[in-house]
Amino acid sequence: PIGGADITKELSQKLKRPYLDAEKIKRLYSLGKLNTKDSSTVLNIINVVLNFWHAGIEELFKSFSGVKTFAPDFYLVGGGSDLPDVKEQLFEEPWTKSIPFKSSPEFKKIDISKLKELERTEEIKNNEDLLPVLCAYYYFLVKGIKNEWGNYQ
Repeated sequence: PIGGADITKELSQKLKRPYLDAEKIKRLYSLGKLNTKDSSTVLNIINVVLNFWHAGIEELFKSFSGVKTFAPDFYLVGGGSDLPDVKEQLFEEPWTKSIPFKSSPEFKKIDISKLKELERTEEIKNNEDLLPVLCAYYYFLVKGIKNEWGNYQ
């Protein structure tokens, strides 16, 4: 799992700024509110983290045996998936050529608003919230939660 927090840590270290300042810089970058020079610096740092992602995901796929082809759909979640250029950086890299995908890998986002059973609250509002929400959602679907009458909700 590599994502927004890893990018923020790398920004903090490389820019020699506190973590919260680095998070603010990352968010400003996401919103396109940094000047060209600062945006370029941030993108270079993001690329360092994405190189680790490339290596890890390539190793993961190579570790499978007996699989002829892999599905091309990737679902990225968390705050890092909102960063501009992430899609292009992830899927236009040579690592995708060494893995037998059915077709070119494709980036997809899960729209949190389309989870019908999920009650939307002020705390659940964006991609950053998605991973913990989906983990809880999956857990409750698998385990089932009984109400006070013994019925599963």
